[in-house]
Amino acid sequence: MTVQPPDNRLDDRILIFAPVGKDAPLTLDVLQRTDLLGGVCRTAHDLCVEFLRGASVIMLTEEALEDPGIGELMECLRSQPAWSDIPILLFADAERSEIYLRTLRLLEGLRNVVLLERPIRLGAALSLIRSAMRGRERQYELRDLLKALADASEEAETANRLKDEFLATLSHELRTPLNAILGWTTMLRDGNVQPRHLMRALDTIHRNATVQVQIVNDLLDVSRIVRGQLQLAPRHIPLGPLVTLAVESITPTADAKGVGITTAFEPAPVVVWADHDRLQQVFWNLLANAVKFTPSGGRVDVTMQVEGPEVGVSVSDTGAGIAPGFLPHVFERFRQGDGSSTREHGGLGLGLSIVRHLVELHGGHMKVESAGLGFGATFTVYLRVRRPDEQPEVSVPPERRSHGRTLDLEGTHILIVDDETDARDLLRTMLAETGARISEATSAAEALRIFAEDRPDMVLADVAMPTQDGYAMMRTLRRLPDGEGTQVRAVAVSAYARREDRQRALKAGFNDHIGKPVQPAELFDALERVWLHNAPSLLHDTGPGAKVH
Repeated sequence: MTVQPPDNRLDDRILIFAPVGKDAPLTLDVLQRTDLLGGVCRTAHDLCVEFLRGASVIMLTEEALEDPGIGELMECLRSQPAWSDIPILLFADAERSEIYLRTLRLLEGLRNVVLLERPIRLGAALSLIRSAMRGRERQYELRDLLKALADASEEAETANRLKDEFLATLSHELRTPLNAILGWTTMLRDGNVQPRHLMRALDTIHRNATVQVQIVNDLLDVSRIVRGQLQLAPRHIPLGPLVTLAVESITPTADAKGVGITTAFEPAPVVVWADHDRLQQVFWNLLANAVKFTPSGGRVDVTMQVEGPEVGVSVSDTGAGIAPGFLPHVFERFRQGDGSSTREHGGLGLGLSIVRHLVELHGGHMKVESAGLGFGATFTVYLRVRRPDEQPEVSVPPERRSHGRTLDLEGTHILIVDDETDARDLLRTMLAETGARISEATSAAEALRIFAEDRPDMVLADVAMPTQDGYAMMRTLRRLPDGEGTQVRAVAVSAYARREDRQRALKAGFNDHIGKPVQPAELFDALERVWLHNAPSLLHDTGPGAKVH
């Protein structure tokens, strides 16, 4: 070849193979003077090689067909992919010679050949070349379209495979805690648990039920992310106490596994603009991952350092590490470094994708580093630091109350509304020690009838019920004549537990909203909140050393 263009212009080349006389250099000179990219090939083999690299048009003289490698070239042309049919301009003498006839026989089977008699006018030749190039451009467009379709098909197949793997993993992750829950509850029901094993059974059931709640929460978060409905409630937050709270929450798990946790924070307060709960979710997930993938005797280091306008919080571990080939996919949904049935660690492969999305919603970004399998990993969250003169709102972690507490609801009438018997039984049992009088309704219609006959002081109502839902029931109550329904306190108790579900419940007339599964402490907190405006504290801690009144 006399011309070596950049790789991105190989497809534009006009390849010239004219081994006799000065046809090749003269033709190349004409092409260059008209801003066309040409290249001269010395042999049929060279032409075949360059054609496979990329070309727009091939120009041949009939003498070129005498080359010993012409058979290789013809086979190369006949083996073009389905989208390709490169234009060939063949220049031959007008005399019907033996060479001319041999040329015709050689070209049998090639569809896109134009036979031109010499001599040919320059203008006509250039017109034919440009026309052939336009035809080749359409072929390249078809090639690109076919490639895009193939890539899309491959991506769809990969997505379907990942979803299938995810569903299989989801089934496994749900069945694993269910195995413990059903196993222990069956033995408890049948009386096969010795008293000394009772607390172990209850702790196991509670721990595995909590795992299932986390799975459901992750699935809901992913659903919101996909629909673009994950929203934040940001405020000024001191970052150090928030990260400390996340560390404290994971420390018992780390201690039980024999994994040490160290922290090193900025001495000066660092303030960020963030949703407290969501940002705590970010760091809890990173810490939980680090502990999960670090063996006993390992270490997790948490550091915080201001870098210019940003603060970086890093969670480093001495655990399993990440394979170099998997690093680019760490934050993708449904992706896990080990998806085999022999994998050591559970999980759905959703946590890190949720974490990155939450960080990006806060205007931040993330970085992951690992030297490879067996060398641990470091995840760093970068957030913008607020100005020092901006006063943060005090971020107070939720009060940790004793589990052994109850409410003084003596003389209070509470109506429980839920179409599920088990849900009603659970709430009734939780309220058994409060002294309240409990009524139950299995539907909104029954609840309205009870309200008319024996008006309750408080309503605990499900939202999703047949015929009439809890929202409609509450709107009906609030619109009763003479304001009869305006004084009752109402708490929505629903498996619809998103922030927007809470807003919808409040808009419908509920005073508060708690999500299922319900914990006693959450229920008592909600009941106290709805009475705070006109009643003394109803809470009584019955834990060790508590005062009961």
